[in-house]
Amino acid sequence: MLKRLSLSLVGLFVAASSYGLQYGLTVNYGNGIWFDSSKPSDTTGGGIAFDVVPQSWDWHGLSLYGEAAYDYWSTSETDTNNTISVFSIDPVIRYTFLTNTYATPYLEASAGPGIMSNNQFGNRSLGTIFTIVTGK
Repeated sequence: MLKRLSLSLVGLFVAASSYGLQYGLTVNYGNGIWFDSSKPSDTTGGGIAFDVVPQSWDWHGLSLYGEAAYDYWSTSETDTNNTISVFSIDPVIRYTFLTNTYATPYLEASAGPGIMSNNQFGNRSLGTIFTIVTGK
């Protein structure tokens, strides 16, 4: 599974009050610094995720929403198998500690099915194109 350091560049939330939904779009970019020599070095990539947040699924700071994401990664380590795309859909659970403050601290966790464009990345075999994507 690809691990990455991700920097969120853009977060856009638009409320659709007539349906009680919020929509979000997140764009990220990162580069991988691996401490294990079996993984591709000089890995860079990014992605985009679309979130649907039903307001009715919020209970005492605990909320659940859905996310669909696309990520693209590349490495300059090899001439073949040097790019990979990952498509995923996953539920995200969020616990918000304080809501009436200037900053809103929270924890999030997610896991869901994903499909990769290839089962090879760099010199590493990933086994299958199907994966479980974890994040947040």
